[in-house]
Order: sequence, then C-alpha cells, then structure tokens
Amino acid sequence: MSEKPLQKDFREYAYDDEDLEEDEETIRERQILKECFKEEDFLEFQETREILEQEFRWKFEKELEPKLEGFWGKQVDMCRNQGSTLFDNEIDYAHVGTFIGTVFEYLKPKYDLEIFYDCPQLAKSMVNTHEERKKRIAEQRVKDIRENYKKSSDNANKKFDWTTKSYKNS
Repeated sequence: MSEKPLQKDFREYAYDDEDLEEDEETIRERQILKECFKEEDFLEFQETREILEQEFRWKFEKELEPKLEGFWGKQVDMCRNQGSTLFDNEIDYAHVGTFIGTVFEYLKPKYDLEIFYDCPQLAKSMVNTHEERKKRIAEQRVKDIRENYKKSSDNANKKFDWTTKSYKNS
C-alpha cells in the first residue's frame, strides 16, 4: 500500500489546525469588540461609522423600500378610485422616490454591530488607534476647559496670593 494518501491527510490536518488558530484570533477580536466598545465608539470613528451607515441604508433599501413603494401605490390608486384630487399630479408613481427619501430622512437609525462581530477586521484600525484617540480627546477637553475658564473668569489672568488669600494682578 502506498503512503501518499496518508501524507495528503496529514497536510489537510495541518491546514485545518492553522484555520483553528485564525478562528481563535477572530474569537478574541470579537470578544474585545463586544466587551470594550459601545455603539457610540463605532460611530465616532469615521471608517466604522461609514460602514454602519451604509449597512443601515442597504437594509432600508432591501426591507423597507419595497413596502413603502407598495403603500404609495395603494394610496395613489385608492385616492384616484374615490375621485380625490390629492394625487392628480402623480403620473406613474413618479413621486415615490420623494416619499421614500422623506421617510428615510426622519428615521432614527438603529445600527447593527453584528457586521463587526462577524468580521472583526473591519474594525481593526478603530481598535488599534483607540488609546491614541482617547488621549487626544482628553487633551482637547483639558484645553477647552482652560480656554473657557480664561474667557469666563475675572481672576483668570491674576495670581492667587496664599498669604492674603486673594487674587492679585500679575
């Protein structure tokens, strides 16, 4: 008997083991995303915000848009059959796009973070730059507080004299 099939099986086993390691890495990244980041973190980072907005738009177009088109068509037909003049200027449902755009504009988006949990690589740059962005935000906050204090306080440009417990001009 030839040993070639045994070698082939061994190679397949080696590849399966490597896939398992990748899966463990993916599982770890998924846990980090779920435990350490909230929806607002994804929305503050431009790349992930764009992905969430595109995903929301796509879901709207896939699931809700056909229902809205059907609703619009039924309303137009009902009004015409009843002799109403409400949709007299509606020809071939030409204004359905305006109606759908208006509905979309006033929807409060409900984002689904599962896309990042299923494919953590999409949020990798957000995770890698998180500490740096957090530090930059904290520095900006302190800077804003100092500027606000200088603008709003009469004592901002004065020094405090601890012996007399009062502010004095510099």
